[in-house]
Amino acid sequence: METLSSAIEWFIGHCANHRKLSAHTLKAYRRDLKLFGDFVSEHSIHRIATQIEAVNKTDVQNWIALMARVKPRTIRRRLATVKSMFSTLERQGHLAIDPLARFRSEIRVGSSLPRVISRSTVKCLLRSSKRLAQSDTSSRERMNQEVVLSGLCFTNSLYFICNRSIFHYCLLYSTQRTNRSLDPKW
Repeated sequence: METLSSAIEWFIGHCANHRKLSAHTLKAYRRDLKLFGDFVSEHSIHRIATQIEAVNKTDVQNWIALMARVKPRTIRRRLATVKSMFSTLERQGHLAIDPLARFRSEIRVGSSLPRVISRSTVKCLLRSSKRLAQSDTSSRERMNQEVVLSGLCFTNSLYFICNRSIFHYCLLYSTQRTNRSLDPKW
């Protein structure tokens, strides 16, 4: 295997046959590696970079710099694919030294927003909790309901989806049930 394109094809075949990756993963790997291969062949100075041994960290850094408008998660996924290919090539003996060993990207990925529960679901849970507290139910059912309610009351996502009166009611109801005092300052 002498060229980058033959290394890419070998790696995709290896992932399909030995690692048994899904068709969607293979499609994403192929797309990411094709983008990298196209970049290296277009931007190599001496046109020898299409040789697998000629690819180095500088090529990858330049490729990352070219993706300035791409989302950070996408850049990190693409970089992980390229790093995986080179480490696999080295492990399988097709490459003497992995040029991306110990390569760290400076791409920072922001934190994701928490998933939220719809307002109608919260209202339904609160109503059912109130009915459950008034009815004669087993202590196990009551305990399960309180676990759900307390989990809702103390998550950040509830604050974002509910107006303050529902959240305030939820806190008051929770503290009333556990006999704790809580004075939220609005």
